[in-house]
Amino acid sequence: MKSAGEWRSTSSRHSSRRAETSRPAPSRREPSKAHKGSKMQIRPIEPPDIPRWIELRARLWPQESRSELEAEGPVMLTAEPPLIVFVAEENGPLVGFLELGLRSVAEGCISSPVPYVEGWYVEADRRRRGIGRALMNAAEGWSRAHGYTEIGSDTEVVNRLSRDAHAALGFEEVETLVIFRKSL
Repeated sequence: MKSAGEWRSTSSRHSSRRAETSRPAPSRREPSKAHKGSKMQIRPIEPPDIPRWIELRARLWPQESRSELEAEGPVMLTAEPPLIVFVAEENGPLVGFLELGLRSVAEGCISSPVPYVEGWYVEADRRRRGIGRALMNAAEGWSRAHGYTEIGSDTEVVNRLSRDAHAALGFEEVETLVIFRKSL
C-alpha cells in the first residue's frame, strides 16, 4: 500500500482507475522556489537516463518487481504509441520524472485519445521546489503541441499529497471508484 506522503500517480501500475472525492480542493499555493545555486532542467528522457529512471520508478512503485520495472520501461519507450517521459535534473542527477501515456478512454475526460499521467515522482528531499509543477508543465506543453485539449491523471484516495499537488496545478477531481475483485 502506498504511503499518503508520497507524491505519485499510480496509473501505470494499475488499470485506468481514477480515485477522487467530493471534498473541496485546497487553495492554490505557489511552489517553493529552488534553493540558491540549484540548476533545474526538465527534458525528455534520453537513453543514458534509463537506469536512473528505473531506480526512481522502483521508489514510486516499491511493491513491484525490480526486474519487471527494468524490463517494461525501455519497451514502453518504443511502443506504439510510446510512453512520453520527462525527467527532472537538479544539479546533475535525475530527481524526478513524469510518464505520459495516451489512453483511448479516461474517466472524466470527454476527448479520445487522452494524454494520461501514468507516473509522477519527485525525490522526497527535492519536493516543494517546483519540480513536480515543471514536470507537469512539460507534459501539458507536449499535449497542447500535439493538439490535445485535456489531460487525465489519478491517484489513490488516501494519497493526500498527490491530490493536493494535482489540485494546485488546476486538476479537478471528477470521480471516485470502488474497485471490486472476485476469485473464481
